[in-house]
Order: sequence, then C-alpha cells, then structure tokens
Amino acid sequence: MSSGNMLAIFYFLLEGIGNTLLVTFTCFLSAFFTGLTVAVLRRLSPLPLQKMLDVLVFILRGIPILIAVFLVYFGLPSIGIYVSPLVAMNLSVGLISGSYLAEVFRGALKLVEPFEITVAKVAGMRQLQVIINIELPQMLRFSVPGIINEFSSVLKATPFAYTVGI
Repeated sequence: MSSGNMLAIFYFLLEGIGNTLLVTFTCFLSAFFTGLTVAVLRRLSPLPLQKMLDVLVFILRGIPILIAVFLVYFGLPSIGIYVSPLVAMNLSVGLISGSYLAEVFRGALKLVEPFEITVAKVAGMRQLQVIINIELPQMLRFSVPGIINEFSSVLKATPFAYTVGI
C-alpha cells in the first residue's frame, strides 16, 4: 500500500470522525434541552399535564432509535414535511434520549432537599426562581453520571445516521 493511499484513507477516517462528532454533539444538545424542558415542565405543571408528560416519556423510551429515525426521515415526507438527514437524526435521537434524560433529571430533582426549597420560598423567591437558582444547579450536579451515560448512548446511536445518508 502506497503512502498516497494511506494518506487518502487517513483523510477519509478524519472526515468520518468529524461527522460522528457533529452528529453526536448536535443530537446530545437537542436531547439535553429536551430532557431539561420536560423535567422543568413536570415540576411546574399541574397534575394532569404531569401525567401526560409521564405517558409521553414512557412511550418515547420504548421506541427503538432506528425506528424513530426511519419514521422521521421517511414518514414526515409522506405528510409534506421534508427534513435533512441531520435534522431527522436530531429529532429522533433528541426526543428519545431527551426522554431518558428527563428521567435522569426527575430523579436528580428528587434529591434536592425539601428544606432548601422551603427556605427559598420563605425568603420570597417565586417558584421559577427557586427552580432556576436552587434546584437546577443541584440537579445538574446530581445528574452528571446519568448525563455521561446518555452521552455514550447517543454516541453509540450515531451509526444509524448512515441509514439516512449522513
């Protein structure tokens, strides 16, 4: 094998690494913000909306990522919505991994001491201020292992991008 061929293969591998990192980070960012939004909505919403979000998370966690990618990429054009392969990956992986992260965040929110929340409310903070200033910083600290676990799951799901042409 000549050095020219090896150099071409090396550049091809670098391009693949770049695509993998692009898909991983964009999908993980969409999953992170989806999970964070669902967790905060579960915390702030009335009970019927909380139950609807619970059912939605339960359903999304049961859908295989490859099926979701196919549904988004090949199903949406049948109703007139055309998406690029990267957007299809972001939507499908973002929703499914976001539902897993929503559960991670829900568990981490339960670890925040109720006494701290009570003290913040007595000090005059509103519910949203309590969540932003007291609960979210602690929740993020408690959820680091779950976030890293879900990041590795998103990384392992990136080969599915090949099926839609990335």
